[in-house]
Amino acid sequence: MAGLHALQGFPREGARRTSVAGPTRRAQPDRQCPNRSLRWLPKRHGCSPYPRIRLQKRLTLVSVESIIRFCGNNEAMPMSKHGASGDPLERHLGYWMRRVSNQVSGDFARALSHHEISVAEWVALNQIGRTQGLTSAALSVYMGMTRGAVSKILDKLESKSLLVRSTNPDDSRVQFLSLTRDAGRLLPVLTKVANSNDARFFSALDDSERTSLLSILRKLAETHEIHSVPVERSPGSIK
Repeated sequence: MAGLHALQGFPREGARRTSVAGPTRRAQPDRQCPNRSLRWLPKRHGCSPYPRIRLQKRLTLVSVESIIRFCGNNEAMPMSKHGASGDPLERHLGYWMRRVSNQVSGDFARALSHHEISVAEWVALNQIGRTQGLTSAALSVYMGMTRGAVSKILDKLESKSLLVRSTNPDDSRVQFLSLTRDAGRLLPVLTKVANSNDARFFSALDDSERTSLLSILRKLAETHEIHSVPVERSPGSIK
């Protein structure tokens, strides 16, 4: 093969092997290893196909042929289409789910930020808009968050003139939540943002694949009793 590569730590083909720390000396072959080409291996490595190359103080040249001869007939590690060589992470479904989920939710959060709305606020607006007479306690259960964390979300929505709280005449401790007119106009816009984000990421799947994926994810959620809504939240806000 043509071409030479400058590498640190490989001897020039045909050159004598020298030790960095001491003078030149002939290495003793490993008596238990039938392959004499591996005579530079320490005995503790047995008959490993990868010889130990003594480091040089100077930059040396090694040909591609030398590398192939050192490697012998060893099988190369499988390469995935993403370029990782035998990465154990890629064997786990959870890794791929998290990898895709991070990208989907991250892009969605950035799209919502253009409207000055967070994912948690979007979830709260949707639930309040479709549930008449919703209370903060019920919203806390739906979102899987503490009442204190939900109260902060409601405070932000109220400061943006998107939420109205009304006190229950029968119990002053209970407050009903409802959307303002501004929120009613904003919610359809945010829904289009969510639909567009889904379409962009899942357009690679046909209808049957999307149906299958949705069925599998729902089955996993039901099996593991996952009822909380997926929103970014700090550990102290989780119930």
